[in-house]
Amino acid sequence: MIFNNTIRFFGSHCASAVLTLLCSTAFCLSVSHAQVATPAWQFSQGDQYQVETTKLSKRTSTLDSRITTIESEVVMLFDWTITAVDDAGTATVEQELKRFSIDIGDPAVPLQAIEYASDSVPNDLPAAMRKLQRKSKPLIGLKCIIQMASNGKVGSVELDPDSQKKLDKLENSPNLKALFSEESLKQMSDDFSLNAIPADADPAGWAKTQTQQGGFGEVSIDHKFSIGPVETIKGRKLIAIDVASSLTPSTDAEGSQTKKPAAKNEITQSLTSMTGNGSITFDVDGNYFSASQFKTRMKSERKYREKVIKTSLENETRIKTEKK
Repeated sequence: MIFNNTIRFFGSHCASAVLTLLCSTAFCLSVSHAQVATPAWQFSQGDQYQVETTKLSKRTSTLDSRITTIESEVVMLFDWTITAVDDAGTATVEQELKRFSIDIGDPAVPLQAIEYASDSVPNDLPAAMRKLQRKSKPLIGLKCIIQMASNGKVGSVELDPDSQKKLDKLENSPNLKALFSEESLKQMSDDFSLNAIPADADPAGWAKTQTQQGGFGEVSIDHKFSIGPVETIKGRKLIAIDVASSLTPSTDAEGSQTKKPAAKNEITQSLTSMTGNGSITFDVDGNYFSASQFKTRMKSERKYREKVIKTSLENETRIKTEKK
């Protein structure tokens, strides 16, 4: 039963995390209006990149003296090929999944963790992990088509037709299908509103506020950007952009937190705090964004009978990009 609950957690929580990883490079590309010498992708048809994304998550829930922790690490390796570039500099990017590894579980119960990689030797895995690996093998080679402007703004994301056919065959693996469904990919793309950097952004630094609806109801997220000078590190000219974020639950006229209407059997949570910080690196000579790292920390509460469950969630996303 606990193992099944872990699988469900993988489907509900980590599925969205992995989907974000699929094209979360969009976040690290979102700052191209940051200075006079504008950092921006310089796409050419036929260019190839290797992109590695790592998503770390730690969820801790406390009820009285009982503490439950779920940790996850999902690493995905993609190949990017620029198949077309229009007159405005917008590229059509073919993204192909080459490898992934998954590690999810409660540190207190190591035998019930989900831990395997797409290229793990089957005989080295426990029976349950061999089954999961076999089901997820069709995910390798899946391709997603991205329309990306030179400033990194993603216009559309969709699975190519052959990949969609492969995904449709996973009828008995709904959680795996959820990782790469076209609907989820499109929703993920819509979430990257940070891409819309204002044209009049101050090169010395700028701020942006966005409002989002989520599991906690309506929240306002404040982002502050600052850009550093060009530095030479190991022979490469790099520019660093720092990002700091804070989140505040929206309130109504009486000062109460605005709540999202609860669906049937859904338990809503009240967000008590959120902070975030990160950095984005631009390769000056290569004209591409070579790395990013972003961390968020959220705390929330929800009522359980006469008690309160307190939850903290720490997420970290790392992205490394290399031009081939």
